[in-house]
Amino acid sequence: PATVVAPTAGDDASSDSRSPREDDPVWMVRNTIHGAWRLANVRADVRQAATAALQQPRLAQWIRKDNTLPMCVLGVAMLRAAAHKLGLEDSTNALLTQYCHQYHISQTTARDAADAITGMMTVGTTTTKGVFGDGIF
Repeated sequence: PATVVAPTAGDDASSDSRSPREDDPVWMVRNTIHGAWRLANVRADVRQAATAALQQPRLAQWIRKDNTLPMCVLGVAMLRAAAHKLGLEDSTNALLTQYCHQYHISQTTARDAADAITGMMTVGTTTTKGVFGDGIF
């Protein structure tokens, strides 16, 4: 199996937004999106849209520089934003409530962050095919 080696501080690759690094907030939120997707029972196309949006430079920069939310709250906010952007029902409310309570964060703050993410996020409409958003049915 191939192993991924994180670049050192002097490597040019460390500035590449696609270079996986354990300490990179974008990669951390990617992992939380995948966990939250399962916990909140979100459609696969919503997860795909939220994950794909992480590659958008403006959103990645916001996550790295301006985000103040814990990663698990941010992951749920990303799923919420993707659902809104795709015009689909948001099924993250219970999980968002749980995480906000756990981290002593106002739900309004988390929802405002999701709204800000929605404004920065661009999604393709072709990802919403199929009953479950997975393109199978």
